[in-house]
Amino acid sequence: FSAEATDSGSVAARIGPSGAGNSGDRAKVTATGPGGIDVDAILESSVTSSPDLGSYSLLASGGNTDAKAVNDASVTAEIGGWSVLEATSGDVDVLSKFTGFATAEAASTSVALGVAVDFADADAIFSPNVDLTVGSKTEITAGSGSEINLKAVQNHDGTKFLTTSDGKGAIGNAKKLSIAALGSGSDTTVEVSSVADLTVLVATD
Repeated sequence: FSAEATDSGSVAARIGPSGAGNSGDRAKVTATGPGGIDVDAILESSVTSSPDLGSYSLLASGGNTDAKAVNDASVTAEIGGWSVLEATSGDVDVLSKFTGFATAEAASTSVALGVAVDFADADAIFSPNVDLTVGSKTEITAGSGSEINLKAVQNHDGTKFLTTSDGKGAIGNAKKLSIAALGSGSDTTVEVSSVADLTVLVATD
């Protein structure tokens, strides 16, 4: 028996064109209040695969459970080329933020009636993409004493990074339940992979 859970969804926030833009048709945002300009793309993604079949004796050669959890979600915040962002009395904040996990737990079942081998496998793949892009020829200005903040964040709560001890990232385990196998024995395999990407790209012209 195999159970697979996957999140490949996306969240995006953008001001201005998705391409290069041009000087004759500039996107312009002006904020006069103290709140300034705030562009946020935020995604929380939870992916869990944990099959639990209880007891069965349907297979001739062994009782197997395989769990696979894949978190391949993406978050993008973009200020397009030739855009103009002006906050006369506040900050300009652009944020691309992802928080999440991929958890796979393979639990073996009770195997009876001469079934020889019991396997429990888990595969957790954590590969989100977090991007923040500011296009070329873009003008961003903040009010006197205010700030321009460009942030791309992955599994961070503003104070510290969130790890597997916080239930974030790639988590895998295989736990045996009742085994009544007659023969060569049992086996478990746990594979955990984290290949997340985080990119901040600001054009210099």
